[in-house]
Amino acid sequence: MFSAPRAQGVPLLVAPVVALTDSVLVLRLYLTVVSSLALFGAFSVWLRIRPGRLVPVAALLYGSSWLSLFYGNQAMPNGYTALAAVAAVGFLLLGERSRLAPVGLAGSLAVMSLMRPSDALVAAVPLVVTALVGLRGRRIVTLSAIAVGLAVGWGQWAIEAQLRFGGFVTRLKDAGEHNSTGWNVSIVEHARALDGPTLCRFGAECGAVSPVALTWWLAIPVMTALGLWSAGRRRHLFPIALAAVTGLAMALPYLFYVDYAAPRFLMPAYALLSLPIAEAVVTGCGCAVRSRRW
Repeated sequence: MFSAPRAQGVPLLVAPVVALTDSVLVLRLYLTVVSSLALFGAFSVWLRIRPGRLVPVAALLYGSSWLSLFYGNQAMPNGYTALAAVAAVGFLLLGERSRLAPVGLAGSLAVMSLMRPSDALVAAVPLVVTALVGLRGRRIVTLSAIAVGLAVGWGQWAIEAQLRFGGFVTRLKDAGEHNSTGWNVSIVEHARALDGPTLCRFGAECGAVSPVALTWWLAIPVMTALGLWSAGRRRHLFPIALAAVTGLAMALPYLFYVDYAAPRFLMPAYALLSLPIAEAVVTGCGCAVRSRRW
């Protein structure tokens, strides 16, 4: 059911296929190809920022998780939101090096805002702060690109609100009621949902916390901290830190503002945190190799 909080990103994504056939197999194959290309494209942006092994390792860490594999061929928005966030942060960092970077930034945020407008708005906050504080040149162009990207999804959502949902404010209110938003602490619910089910809501029994999944989950902040420490020592902290901050920002609303859990909600955080985690992995492997040679 296309309720108030929904957005048109996924319908637009599947439109080329469902307009021709109702075959689920064809749709799955199409989404597998599209999500794979999106994974490659999003992380490729970072190769100009951090050439070497770090970016392929980050893509491998994120792409091999059960979430990426499970949702890669499903008509769900979160995976594309996650990859658009990775690309957006990369394009922002390339803003002073490439004239086309603002176009990529606007396009990434447009995809994100069409898929999940609220996620795009949250992701834009650290990007705007970085543009205002951290960029020396092309600041206006970068901020304009962010505004254009947000306007695509939010503009469509606002027009649709007026035409189908009784106005923008009414739709916002209905969306909040549908998603049970407000001050909530749902960390435990997310921990219980780490290995499924896909939605801990509407009476679904999430079960107990999986020790294996919890170990993986708790390793993420530890490895992220190690990656940031390593990047600081190697004087590459700024891009890795921006990825980490943006990932944390995109996780906070789901951990403290929505009172139910779904594993896919945190996919943008996992995608962005794969970069500092890859920094820790690459550095650790390099130290191990040098130690063996010694």
